[in-house]
Amino acid sequence: MLENKIPAILFFCGKNIELYEEIVIYAIRNNFIIGNHTYSHPYLNMISYNEIETEIVKTDILINNCYNKTGIERKYNLFRAPYGSQGTDINIILNKYNYINPFSKEDNISIHWNIDFKVWRCDNRINKRIDMCFNLINNGTYILLMHDTPLFINYINYIKDKINFIELT
Repeated sequence: MLENKIPAILFFCGKNIELYEEIVIYAIRNNFIIGNHTYSHPYLNMISYNEIETEIVKTDILINNCYNKTGIERKYNLFRAPYGSQGTDINIILNKYNYINPFSKEDNISIHWNIDFKVWRCDNRINKRIDMCFNLINNGTYILLMHDTPLFINYINYIKDKINFIELT
């Protein structure tokens, strides 16, 4: 993505920030925006308010520490819920910690995708799914859900000339 100058928001789970902090710092230094994806990737609709808050805050601290180590200001508090979970408790907590969703005019603060190529399946039908998605969409703003699978770079190379990417400024 860096090589192709493709801007992205990278949503990290806190447990992975702890394991791969140097990758998060590298991403920040290369102008990627880091978003919160909870600490342990739970189903948020199946845990308590306090547990949701702990998942978000614990990861928030780790993200802030990475930004501080780079000397780069964290401009955005962005969140994407695992499994696309939604709910009042999630929004209350995100509001409490000044999270925003720059892509939506709705009340939902958690960022949701509107195109899922299902790259997490790691199968050989991905190009067909990508082509089907591109045939269905018109001009507009779309949020692509991509995952860090072994074939991720192949997907990026396949789509990079098919769409225009925008940056948050």
